[in-house]
Amino acid sequence: MTDFLLNDDHDIDFSSLSLHLTDSLAQRLSIKLNTFQGEWFLDDTAGIPYFQNILGNKVTADVIDSIFKKAILEESEVSTILEFTSSIDNAKRKYTYTARILASDNTEVTVSG
Repeated sequence: MTDFLLNDDHDIDFSSLSLHLTDSLAQRLSIKLNTFQGEWFLDDTAGIPYFQNILGNKVTADVIDSIFKKAILEESEVSTILEFTSSIDNAKRKYTYTARILASDNTEVTVSG
């Protein structure tokens, strides 16, 4: 699947004053993991159920991890998750993760957020 190349701020990359395309698995996963379920009007099931299952609920890091892992494994080009680490800072109300993934073409991809 081809998509517009995004920069580090998740905006379309116009750095060279031209439009670039990519088929990056890491970018697709990043978009998926940063999309709130119900946010996209064409498919209200796409994305992570932040409002439905995470935000405002007293959930553990294990529950959030399982939601993210399930979303990663739903991607057709993902063979397996090689490593998944996360942390939750309750004082700052912040969850961070890093996932090292084996793609179906035997390349390794890392996504974090």
